[in-house]
Amino acid sequence: MYAGFNCTAQSILSKRENGDYLGVAIGWGLAITFAVQMGFNISGSHCNCSVSFFLFTLGELPFLHFIYYSLAQFAGGFLGSALTFLQYYDQINAFDGGIRAVYGPTATASIFATYPHDNLSFTGAFIDQTMCTAFLAIIIGTVSDPKNKIPRPAQPPLFGAMICLLTIGYGFNAGNAMNPARDLAPRLFTFCVGYGIEVFSHFNYAWPIIPVFCPLIGGFTGAWIYRIFLGANIDPLIPEIDNNNNEITLTKASNIENPTKIWSSKLSPPSNFIVDFSKNNNIPSVMP
Repeated sequence: MYAGFNCTAQSILSKRENGDYLGVAIGWGLAITFAVQMGFNISGSHCNCSVSFFLFTLGELPFLHFIYYSLAQFAGGFLGSALTFLQYYDQINAFDGGIRAVYGPTATASIFATYPHDNLSFTGAFIDQTMCTAFLAIIIGTVSDPKNKIPRPAQPPLFGAMICLLTIGYGFNAGNAMNPARDLAPRLFTFCVGYGIEVFSHFNYAWPIIPVFCPLIGGFTGAWIYRIFLGANIDPLIPEIDNNNNEITLTKASNIENPTKIWSSKLSPPSNFIVDFSKNNNIPSVMP
């Protein structure tokens, strides 16, 4: 988030001279690419509360892990805001004259948190944020589902491209938070450093509900849309054994004669896969 906030700060404080909206979108995309890559082989790079939440609802993340990850994500959002504020402190003072503003020509609060467009209604904001995060969840499902055979090294850049796309296509209405930690933690930070209660004041102080709860609803909806309408219709992958080379390869179920015979007792499945046997047909589906 720190790198993304810096992209936004440079654009706002330079009055778009050192970065227009497209530059901000690309910057956030690159920030997500490197953030995902850094933790990809450790935790899977849980950077987003809505993603952790829908993985929990899918049964792929224990509840305690969801809590731990969410706390870490909020801490990261707060710390990232603090680092950007520290780095651009002099420029912020020069821009707003030392008077922290949420509205108006010298407003800098939007460097950190998202705010709705003047023409956006509460209902419109609810729809916007929910749909945006649902699309994010569908793309994540598409990229990360091993049945789609997208190589792991290619996934972080694709997630970055996803953020770039969503920022360009969905950012106009309300800044497409898509992540409670990306919005609420920075909003609390701005409240603490002098922006005041106005950071919560949109829609009669109901605005913070939108970027906190709508991403959870949208992520849940999008994840289940992918699982039911897309993922369930892709041929399951079957680990295929080569005893001579002591290797396991993944093959589509339709490509082998007897998909229930997966591996010998001498071999175990790769540690980064969970094999779930279907009660209906005993054909396993492999999930990350």
